[in-house]
Amino acid sequence: MIVELADIAEPEIHEFVAYWSSVKGDAFAPSWKQFNLPNLNPKLVPYVIVADAVYEPVNGELVDFVIRFWGTGQTEWKGSDKTGKRTRDFPEYRTSEGWEEYLQVVRERRPVASRDIVYREQYGRRLNVEQVQVRVPLSDDGVTVTKVATFGHRSKV
Repeated sequence: MIVELADIAEPEIHEFVAYWSSVKGDAFAPSWKQFNLPNLNPKLVPYVIVADAVYEPVNGELVDFVIRFWGTGQTEWKGSDKTGKRTRDFPEYRTSEGWEEYLQVVRERRPVASRDIVYREQYGRRLNVEQVQVRVPLSDDGVTVTKVATFGHRSKV
């Protein structure tokens, strides 16, 4: 479920957003080149996901996201590596909520935070995981959201 960023207690979420904000300057979003993962706190990088927005070439409609980067920490606690996968091909471990969060970032061109459960039984894991995450826009042309970067963290709820 979508939550206000101010309602999230996890300092790692706020550190991720602060980094994003520091590299974007006055723009609504930094470019992928500006959002340089090696400059992010190394403890955060394993929990980052970066997805490329895929637009229909004829009408410019957003049709999907393809995972460019899936951190090793995400693989470890979710049980699967999604690098190179289309988000629409994912098993429904979060129903349509994840897709809606991506769309909201594209529409509103701002960070979107959420808190929810990742259903891991389909990966052979016994326990589900509560997570808190934030998705932020990236823009390689300064106009369109061309990528969405996500930082996920196990929830302290």
